[in-house]
Amino acid sequence: MEAIKSLQIDYYKAISVLSSKIEETKKHRENYSPAWVTDLVQLFGKDYIVNNRKAVYDNFGAIIGRSYHHYSKEMKELIYIETMLYGSYREYFSSFVEFYDEVLNADQKIKLKTRKDAAVNLLNLINQASYRQLYENEILFERMRDSRAKKHDKELFNFFKKHSLSKNFDVSKASDDLDAAIKNYKREK
Repeated sequence: MEAIKSLQIDYYKAISVLSSKIEETKKHRENYSPAWVTDLVQLFGKDYIVNNRKAVYDNFGAIIGRSYHHYSKEMKELIYIETMLYGSYREYFSSFVEFYDEVLNADQKIKLKTRKDAAVNLLNLINQASYRQLYENEILFERMRDSRAKKHDKELFNFFKKHSLSKNFDVSKASDDLDAAIKNYKREK
């Protein structure tokens, strides 16, 4: 039990560190600059942007969806601790359920049924909710977004990937800037 308590403390510390890092990345939004739209136009031209709107949006989406890269190290540390903690939980609660099912008599089972049900529910919860799953899903979605974006235009993908927008962005401002630019260019046509 002491090992589990220690892991719980480490787990909550890791969550705190991750939360701090996420808050820190939000500060980058204050440094957002719409200059990337000008850079995009200079490199690709207005006609390209209007005629390849879907490619622009897919590539833009691929980059803004990469926010977890800013705190990947902290996420991996959290996943490591979570894996050990959840493994300990699984072992502890599975042992209790096994003891309940195989050792206890009927009267004892009646008295401990709610605890067994709680243990089974916790085991089910542990298997469904974890930062590891969130991280794996994020990586899968990133690969899908990147693949779709690259299919449209690899040069455009590389522009977004290398541009400072990928480090200092405010998703809503950047989306508004892109929408406004495309609308303005359409009007000019």
